[in-house]
Amino acid sequence: MKRRDMFKKTALSAATLGLGVSSIQAKEKVVIPVMPVPNPQNMMYRTLGKTGIKVSLLGFGSHLSDANLKDPVGRNRQIQEAIENGVTLFDIYDHSVFHQFEPMAKSLADKRQKVVISLVAVEKDVRAEIEGALRTFNTDYIDLYRIVYHDADGYAKNDDDLNILFKMRDEGKIRAVGVVAHIESGILAAVENTPVDYIMMPINFHHNKAWWADKPDTYSKVIPLCREKKVGILGIKPMGGDPMMAYAQYLGYFAPEYRGQSYPKAAFRYMWQNQDIASSLPSLNTMAEVYDALDSIWRPEFTKEDREVLKKLSRQADKTMGAYLPPKYKWMENWRIREA
Repeated sequence: MKRRDMFKKTALSAATLGLGVSSIQAKEKVVIPVMPVPNPQNMMYRTLGKTGIKVSLLGFGSHLSDANLKDPVGRNRQIQEAIENGVTLFDIYDHSVFHQFEPMAKSLADKRQKVVISLVAVEKDVRAEIEGALRTFNTDYIDLYRIVYHDADGYAKNDDDLNILFKMRDEGKIRAVGVVAHIESGILAAVENTPVDYIMMPINFHHNKAWWADKPDTYSKVIPLCREKKVGILGIKPMGGDPMMAYAQYLGYFAPEYRGQSYPKAAFRYMWQNQDIASSLPSLNTMAEVYDALDSIWRPEFTKEDREVLKKLSRQADKTMGAYLPPKYKWMENWRIREA
C-alpha cells in the first residue's frame, strides 16, 4: 500500500502493539487511530561506510512475535508494505525459534535487486552455513554477513570465523563483513584489529543518551573510530529494547493513553538525527508498528516535545536501577551513559 493510500485505512493504535516478550501487557483493543498528515518526503537512504552499499534509514529487524511466527501471511504483508514504502534493509535470523530464511526468501524472491539482505553466522561450520544461505535465497551473494564478535557473557568468537567471511567476501559471495557485540570492548577490538566493513551495536535514546545538544554525548570511542576508518554503523535496539517498550506501555507512553508525543515515533526521530548511523533496525511485528516507523521517516523532525517525552521515560527507567530488564537483557546496562 502506498503512503497516500495508507491514510485511508484503519490500523491498530500503538497501544495495541504486540510486544510478546514481557509479562507487562496492555489489554488489546481496536481503535480508530489519528492518522498522520502525509509528508512528501520519501524514504531516506545512507551509504554504509566504505562499502558503497546504500541502505534505507529505516531497516527491518529480525525478532518476531509469537503471532507473526504463526502467521506467515500476515508477516509477508508487513514486509511487502515496508518494501512498497522504501524499506530496503532486511535483517534475517534462522536460529533460535525464528527460522526465517525460507519464508523470507519467498517474500523477497522477486525483490532481490531492490533489497539488502543482512544475516548473522552462528553455526560451527561458517562456510557451510553461508553456502546454505546462498542456496536458500537463490542468490549469488549475501549483501551483509556478520558474526557475534563479543557477547554479554564475555565470549569472543574465534577470529578464524571472521577470516572465513573475509575470504568469502573476496570470492564475491559476501558484499560486506561485519560484527555485532553486546559489549563495547568487543566492537572496539574488531574495528581496531580487523578490516571489518560495518558494525552493529545498541544505539537509542536511553543507553547512549546523546540529546544532540546536551551532554554527555554519544559513545566517545566507537563512533569517532568508525568515522575515521569509514566503518559503517547499523543501530540495534532503537526503542531501548523490548523490555523498555513493555515498561513504556505499562507507564502509558503509548497513544491514546499517553496524552502527549508518541514514544515510538519520538524514539525513531531521535535516531534519525545521528548522521553516523546508516540505518536502524527495529523489530516490526504489526502493521501499526510499520506505519508508526514509516511516519517517523515522513515527519522526521525531532521536536522539543519528542525530546521531553524520551527524557522523562529514560529518567523513570533509571529509577528502577535496571529492574525493568529481565536477566537476558541485563547486558543493555553495559552501554549506559549516565547523565552529567
